[in-house]
Amino acid sequence: MNARDFIRHPFTTCPKCGVEKEFGGLMVVGDSHIRRCRSCWHTQSFPLPPLNVSVLYLDQNILSNILRILDPSTPKSKLERMEKQKHFSFFDEVFRKIHRLTKLHLLVCPESPIHYEESIASVTDFKKLKRLYELLSRGVRFFQSNEIRNLQLCERAAHALSNHENPPISLSINDVTHGEINAWQNYIRITLNQSTIDGLEESLRAAKGQKYTGFAKIWERWQSETGRPYDEWYREERLALSIVLKEKWTAVFRQKLETYFGLRQIQIEDMLPDANELLLFELLKILGSDERDLAEFKKVWSFLESDALDMVPHVRISSLMFAALAGRASRLQKLPKRAPFNDIDIISAYLPYCDAMFLDKEMEILLTEGPLRKLIGFKTRIFSIAKKDEFLAFLDSIEANASSGHLKKVREVYGDSWEDPFVELFQPQTGIPGKETHAQGIEPTHLSVRHRIGDHELPNIDYTPPFTL
Repeated sequence: MNARDFIRHPFTTCPKCGVEKEFGGLMVVGDSHIRRCRSCWHTQSFPLPPLNVSVLYLDQNILSNILRILDPSTPKSKLERMEKQKHFSFFDEVFRKIHRLTKLHLLVCPESPIHYEESIASVTDFKKLKRLYELLSRGVRFFQSNEIRNLQLCERAAHALSNHENPPISLSINDVTHGEINAWQNYIRITLNQSTIDGLEESLRAAKGQKYTGFAKIWERWQSETGRPYDEWYREERLALSIVLKEKWTAVFRQKLETYFGLRQIQIEDMLPDANELLLFELLKILGSDERDLAEFKKVWSFLESDALDMVPHVRISSLMFAALAGRASRLQKLPKRAPFNDIDIISAYLPYCDAMFLDKEMEILLTEGPLRKLIGFKTRIFSIAKKDEFLAFLDSIEANASSGHLKKVREVYGDSWEDPFVELFQPQTGIPGKETHAQGIEPTHLSVRHRIGDHELPNIDYTPPFTL
């Protein structure tokens, strides 16, 4: 291996030494494409035009189905069942279209912390699912749902304090994601396959079971309250945040008293406040002061119980969705087979920042039926397995609306074969000559590279391998 191996196709004539087919791509950084000559080492940077990338959120179900299509180890019986349900060709076509669009810099499918948590529950497929959603995310990752909620609430509280009119929340998708949506991607990205924390899978499964048990009790209460109007359900759900934060403050205050009087030993968890505690004290700073007396907290409770929360997308959407579920229960519908908390967290946090979302059929129906369809207040398109043709047409429209100049520039920077979808993602890959390795789907001449420790991202490492790792 030598330094020339790090210069990749497409090759053109060097503008300095004039040698043909030696001036190739070295790296892509932000809005610049850097080329270098393999003969004279002349290096030159070329500006790239701005991008306007569409944002599509894919829920865990569609990712799992795409994995079954791509993974050669998928049992034949599962593939036959998908074929019988007429899903096989759909998910195959979906992957091909989505990956092509991401490589054309027309679409990004951000990953989320919930992708990670739900993938852990799939013990055998965890690393493969992680590889798949990282491939389609192009290095973009949504914040935690509660982080987005907190940012929106703090902005609304600041407006309430200034007594200004209530403008819409100004947070953009760039304010709620790691990575850059509208940035030209480098040729390669590296992600680390770190092992999960011991016991994490079991604790997540236990928490999931506890949530379902709690949801069943809530559903039973809703069923006993027939005849309540939708607006009443909505107001009850909107006020729930104030109740949760009051309970949190009571627990924190009791904990500090018990620790002060030696009735309990301080725990490491005591020094790691959760999202609700962080929100509580951030609102206190905005609406009152750092003095934590009762009068100052009353300002926080007053804000959380006011109509100002109708203008907070996360609170509004989650309250609307839970109110719709309460209405279903009050009409004596059966208890859903699983708790909707993760789905509602995803939708409440990410829907305002997406052009489209592909969700499970139950959530798609909930969002598009009855009052929710008009009250959500966003133009985000919602798809599910029940809308196959519409979803494929949506994906086709993205490339159809791209300018010929944009497509030409992508091929100029990355080469004509760059846009081909990587359907060999989980096939055995040829690596160092004479060896073969299952490479977790690393793409030939396209290896996107990123280091992350937890939620902390380290600087990118940019290089182009001379062969497929």
